Amino acid sequence: MARLPNPNAGPAFYTIASEVATCHFLRDKMGIPIPRIYDWSAEACNPVGGEYILEGKATGQPLRNDWSNLTEAAQLDVVNQVVDMEKKIASISFLKHGCLYYENDLKSRSLDYEALDSRHGLSESATGQNDQLPAFVIGPSVNPKL
Repeated sequence: MARLPNPNAGPAFYTIASEVATCHFLRDKMGIPIPRIYDWSAEACNPVGGEYILEGKATGQPLRNDWSNLTEAAQLDVVNQVVDMEKKIASISFLKHGCLYYENDLKSRSLDYEALDSRHGLSESATGQNDQLPAFVIGPSVNPKL
C-alpha cells in the first residue's frame, strides 16, 4: 500500500519520518502486530517526487464483518488482545514531549532530540541503541496545534 502525506497532518518531513520510526518501534521493539514498512522517504527529492510510505497490507478481516458472529468468549479474547497491546504501549514513559524518530533523520537536520534509554523504562534492545537497527529518539512534535 502506498501512502502520501496529508498536508493537514503537519509538515511532511516530520510526519513521515516520525510515523515510520513509530511504526518500526511498535512492530519490531514492542511486538505490536502492525503492517511492515518496506520503503519510505521523508524527503521530496526522490524519483517519486514526493514523500511517501510503502507498507504491507494488514492481515485478516475487518472486525466489524465478524463481530456479531463471534461467541462472547471470542469477543472477550479480542478485547483482551487489544487491552494487552494498549498496556504495552502505555507502559512506555517518555521524559520529553515529542514524537519518535530515527536519530539519523534529526541529526542530519541539526535538530534537538533526546535518545531513548533506560530512563524511559526501556531495555537497550527496545531503544535501538545496541543493535543493527537505527537508534530511536524523541524529537519535535508533529501535532499542528503545538
